[in-house]
Amino acid sequence: MNRRGHTRGISWRSRREFAEHGIAGARIERIVSAARTNKAQLYAYFGNKDKLFDTIFFRWSGS
Repeated sequence: MNRRGHTRGISWRSRREFAEHGIAGARIERIVSAARTNKAQLYAYFGNKDKLFDTIFFRWSGS
């Protein structure tokens, strides 16, 4: 899978995780498991959980 496919998968799974658990309760382990990737890839693409949340929120808001 290429970078675009990985980031889409992570983004899709993280939306659900953040919606269900909020930023404090969201777990990277659940996101990477559902996205069938690993923490190293998530951190390489997004940096950390806060940046991932910011990216997802920015896309949701259409800003």
